[in-house]
Amino acid sequence: MRTIKPLILCAILLASCLPLTNVTADSEEVCCDSTTVELFLLGPASSGEMSPFEADLAEESEEKKISDAIAQQEEIASWEIDPSWPGAYPSSTWEFSIDYEVANAGGAQINASVEVAIGGDTFTGTTDQTNSFLAAGSGQLTIDVNVDAGSISSSSAITVTLSAQTVVFSVPGTDAGLTFSWGGIGDESSMTADIPIVSLRLEEPVSDGMEVYLSMIVASPFGQMTAAHANTLELRVNGAVVSGDPIVTSSGVSFSPWTGNRCNYPY
Repeated sequence: MRTIKPLILCAILLASCLPLTNVTADSEEVCCDSTTVELFLLGPASSGEMSPFEADLAEESEEKKISDAIAQQEEIASWEIDPSWPGAYPSSTWEFSIDYEVANAGGAQINASVEVAIGGDTFTGTTDQTNSFLAAGSGQLTIDVNVDAGSISSSSAITVTLSAQTVVFSVPGTDAGLTFSWGGIGDESSMTADIPIVSLRLEEPVSDGMEVYLSMIVASPFGQMTAAHANTLELRVNGAVVSGDPIVTSSGVSFSPWTGNRCNYPY
């Protein structure tokens, strides 16, 4: 089983040293730009979702079986993030990868496409001579989709749809079939995309004597799981990690207490 890339949230504060009694600031967004993230394909074929968290994988995979040759376009499955997180994304190549199994046949010749819809923009990738033949047994179908730079609004969805235009079995036997699977533990089916998935907002510090309390709001279409499944969640001032574990709440993440004559975030 492959190693999953860790999801890391880290607020880096460039600060100037001031007495705690002078701590004043407005809230400010400190992170994050669009980033490359692996989104696992989850849920039923007709109403699937995407998530960056391996913990969201189910005990059993979802499946879609093709048992007859296809001679016209047929949708296999669709997954979405609705709404997605707003922000700009760059031109890049997204990689769609889904597990398959060809049973009772020498293989399957497939003409397939993956459509990526971001708001009102649509991008499509297709199979070619390098990936259109699926050998007998288990494997992965991988399709690249070239996505042009653009912006996502707060009400936009990102939808990924896998379709097959033709499927022809090679040397088919009784009960020949092509089965696609996704969404289960150990299942590597995913879409790797370059999109914004989280914003970190540092709230105005609150002082209490010699203690300063800082709150950081983790905002994301994935809710509290963004903080709950982060491998690292830390605060740095002038490159030094602030000691103490953060307190996670439903409305944000608080690093507290921050004691002594520390450095105040400058605005």
